[in-house]
Amino acid sequence: MITNLRQIDLNLLLVFDALMQEQNLSRAAVRLHLSQSTVSNALARLRIQLGEPLFQRTSRGMVPTPQAQAIYGPVRQALHLLRIGLGPQEEIDVESDLTFRVSMNDYAQAVFLPGVLSRLHAVAPRLVLSVHSDDADILV
Repeated sequence: MITNLRQIDLNLLLVFDALMQEQNLSRAAVRLHLSQSTVSNALARLRIQLGEPLFQRTSRGMVPTPQAQAIYGPVRQALHLLRIGLGPQEEIDVESDLTFRVSMNDYAQAVFLPGVLSRLHAVAPRLVLSVHSDDADILV
């Protein structure tokens, strides 16, 4: 198994997830909008990177090995967390009173802050931005 995440192409986990759900190479390819050969090649690369067979080909499709079943839960959970964290975020009600605290060095305050304030005021006129120097002790 993997001891260093840099050893694995994380995109291959999407292929693994689709194969676990579909247990069929062709259906997984359709789900992922990829060709069957691309999914097959991705599975081969994942097998090499993990050092595990992961699936057995049978007349019924791709049957997960015990190793695949063991890692499926954590992989599903990790993909779910990535989808939540990187997906669309809840919109902020720009009509409400909001206060944001940010920390910037003097250069960022001089160069970036005027443009940021101008844009924020145009989008959320009731927003208050509390700016502190980088070296200030801020309790969050």
